[in-house]
Amino acid sequence: MQEKVSVIIPTYNRPRWLPETIESVLNQTYSYTEIIVVNDGSTDNTEEVLEPYIDKIKYIYKENGGPGSAVNVGIMAATGKYIARLDDDDLFLPEKIERQVRMFQQRPELGLIGADNYVIDTEGKIVETREVLDFSKHGAFLTLLQHCIFSQPTVMVRKECHDKVGLYRNTYAQDYDMWLRIARVYPVGIIHSPLAMYRRHGSNRSGRLSVSKVRTDIQSFVCEIIDSASLEELLSTVHSIPHAYDVKGAIFFRHDLFKRAGQEFYKAVKAEPQNVVHHFWSGILLRQIGRYEDADKCFGEVPIGHPLYNSSLNAMELTSRLQNMDDEDEAVLNQMRQDLSKEYKDLMDMTISLAKGQSQ
Repeated sequence: MQEKVSVIIPTYNRPRWLPETIESVLNQTYSYTEIIVVNDGSTDNTEEVLEPYIDKIKYIYKENGGPGSAVNVGIMAATGKYIARLDDDDLFLPEKIERQVRMFQQRPELGLIGADNYVIDTEGKIVETREVLDFSKHGAFLTLLQHCIFSQPTVMVRKECHDKVGLYRNTYAQDYDMWLRIARVYPVGIIHSPLAMYRRHGSNRSGRLSVSKVRTDIQSFVCEIIDSASLEELLSTVHSIPHAYDVKGAIFFRHDLFKRAGQEFYKAVKAEPQNVVHHFWSGILLRQIGRYEDADKCFGEVPIGHPLYNSSLNAMELTSRLQNMDDEDEAVLNQMRQDLSKEYKDLMDMTISLAKGQSQ
């Protein structure tokens, strides 16, 4: 049985790619769709560009209020069982809707499905493939709390989710916020193949915004979620409260919330003063804020033979590299970022397993 999908396309002063975006929905292998174009107060020729499609879309004009408000208008007008959002410069691949509807029908417990995607340039040439980070080990919610794992045009949501988690907030990271809220309540699915194309260009909304504004919004809703969630909700099962504090601290650390991270690591150390894992995380934080000698003291507390001993040696080597790094050497900087990211991931995986009482 076919179930309707509502595709919401918010648009504002960007008519260049809008016809191609609409065509990518009209050319889907799954035809039971409605296309809702919400014009968020454009002041250019957007309406003229939409004229050839006016009989094929549901067109809504509203005063400018930001993309979050435009998507919300589309959701309220939608009559489909599923919601797919598509920005006015991105594209769906032909089987995108069909494959996601099929997964929803096979797994009715899911609230959201994401997929891999291509990144294209202004001319539509593929320049990159982005794969969804696998979250099967620790779950979508805990993984999303650390980083945004989906590209916006790949996601489809069961409309009933909005009855439970609400509509979009008009933040700079509104999609990430929504996916976290859904993943907190519903299971999440992945299709491991590209189903959409994200267009990278100089006028991407994310590119126009300062990094600090986006980071501030993300920090705000991450704090809100962690503060309102129990340890069991974050981790599903909790074997070790001190290590659960480490997990919370590590999430705060990941989002540059160093004061909040330090508070959680302090709780862990206070609860188990002799546990070197807590001290190791404290060292990671101290190194991040430039207290290199104090960081090395924390790493040096790991005894020979401990599972973290080799990691402690690597951590001290990374500390030395950070102290002597040439900021102008981009290759060195990139390698350092990769090494620090791997260190965080490995330590986080171990800490989550300890918190849940799982064997490594």
